[in-house]
Amino acid sequence: MDDTEFDVDALLARARAGDAEAQCQLGWCYRAPDPDDKRVTYDPEQAHYWFSKAAEQAYAPAFCGLAFLCKTGTGVIQDLRKAFEFYMKAAELGDVEGEFQVAVAYSYGNGVRKNKKREVLWLRKAATQGHPGASSVLASIFADKDDIAEAAKWYRKAAESGNGDAQYQLARLYEQGVGVPKSDREAFFWYLKAAEQDNVQAYVPVADRYREGRGVAQNGMEALRWYMKGAALESHMFFWGSAGEAEMRIGEVYAKGLVVPKDLVEAYKWFNVAAAKGGDPEEAVQERDQIEEIMTREEIDEAQKRTMEYLARRDEAKKDEDT
Repeated sequence: MDDTEFDVDALLARARAGDAEAQCQLGWCYRAPDPDDKRVTYDPEQAHYWFSKAAEQAYAPAFCGLAFLCKTGTGVIQDLRKAFEFYMKAAELGDVEGEFQVAVAYSYGNGVRKNKKREVLWLRKAATQGHPGASSVLASIFADKDDIAEAAKWYRKAAESGNGDAQYQLARLYEQGVGVPKSDREAFFWYLKAAEQDNVQAYVPVADRYREGRGVAQNGMEALRWYMKGAALESHMFFWGSAGEAEMRIGEVYAKGLVVPKDLVEAYKWFNVAAAKGGDPEEAVQERDQIEEIMTREEIDEAQKRTMEYLARRDEAKKDEDT
């Protein structure tokens, strides 16, 4: 008997013996089963049964399970009002996810009339218990009100809980010295935390700081690595200032030999790619034209060839992702 089989059998036994926690866990197993374990298959009726058994014992997370079924219409008729009532029961029992979902309901009017004050009330409760999503949303609300000091407080709480968006926003505050003391070191620390969680907004700021030695020891190869990660993202234009930002930086690196040996052919290629991504193509074209004046015809042809090859590979990779 392997570990997975033992765990599932133990869970079933505990649930049948009346263990509320096991009953709730079993409910989620039936709602989102492990595809490698054929003994527990997708069964919304069983999910509802076990969530209900746990809820009868006032086990708070079980009410979240029932709310989810009602909210999504899984195994039951979709009923947002009923979902809200279940989330509220969970919240009143101190369940942090229930508190957050109640706040979401008040924000969007899901099963209840919109109410900003109550939204903030429940966000505070959830955030105080360490819900990173609640802390991040609460921070955004205070930022919109220009209460940056309070926003920074909640961004930090969310960031310390591992929320990548909050880590990025906190880094920006340290970079600008708004709501917190200005600190290049703290800005880099939080940008890197966000980037390591694949928050694409943070890639270029991390690379810039490695390149400039701002808040961290200068490291050209690390700068280039993060620029390349940004360039590899077809959609990073939606998160960073403009399309082609990472490609522009890579072009500058090769044009000036800042990190790697100077290579005008590679620089020309990356300026071409930056222009192709949109954003500010005039700037990219201007940079490309400046180095073209000191390049041979053969170098220009090679650069154009590399551009076409790169764009073709990128488009092919995108097709593979879409299929």
